[in-house]
Amino acid sequence: MPKSIIKIIKESHNNLNNVDINQGVQVMKILSKGFMMSIVGVGLMLSGCASTTEGLQKATANKVSGVLSSDVVVYDIDRGATDVKWGADVKGTKYKCESDDMVRNVNCIKAK
Repeated sequence: MPKSIIKIIKESHNNLNNVDINQGVQVMKILSKGFMMSIVGVGLMLSGCASTTEGLQKATANKVSGVLSSDVVVYDIDRGATDVKWGADVKGTKYKCESDDMVRNVNCIKAK
């Protein structure tokens, strides 16, 4: 009798292992694809939102007092991996501006 119980347990264990491994592999493939697509999607959303021309106009206007973003013309935009640099013309005065890639810490100085 103990032999038959041990045999049944071993067979059940082997069957469960085969099912778990096959299902686990399929689940991991699905999760991996979904996770990677999520990361790519979030990266794309974050990378282009802040440093658009409109965003840089607003950031420049916030640093130069007494102007609206519509008074600002941006040019020579250089988007790096961790920063953004651009030139701005505000009512005839030229500025050199720089910021982190999310345009949070903006610095603008009058160009010489």
